[in-house]
Amino acid sequence: MKLISASSSIAVALIDPYQIAEFAYKLEIEELSLESGVQDQYAAAFGGINFMEIDYPTVKISSIKVDAKNFELESQMIRVYFGSRSSSEMHLQVIKNYKEIKLFEKRFKPIKRKNFLDLKIFFNVVRQLKRILIDFLLL
Repeated sequence: MKLISASSSIAVALIDPYQIAEFAYKLEIEELSLESGVQDQYAAAFGGINFMEIDYPTVKISSIKVDAKNFELESQMIRVYFGSRSSSEMHLQVIKNYKEIKLFEKRFKPIKRKNFLDLKIFFNVVRQLKRILIDFLLL
């Protein structure tokens, strides 16, 4: 049993964290048919404190090294748990809201500012966009 455990540890150590994150991401979207971002997978695969540059689907990770003697960040943080949530549902809502905003932009692009009627339409669009934003924030 120790030999299997040791060989598993070696195999995991040889896998690049980028590959682990990409595998987890593909598992979520292709096998589980969930909508997903990439931050959670990369954070879990790399661990520690990192700076992520995301140009979806490409991710570049820069590790942030912190001197243990000067590390006060942990004492300044508070962890709050609001219960579990469905990341996929959140992503579906973001996609829906994005599509609605794009539809509004396309429909009202030719608005002329000097025309009062156009301004009325513009403010109606702004009001509708505010509602979409509020719905998104209340997820």
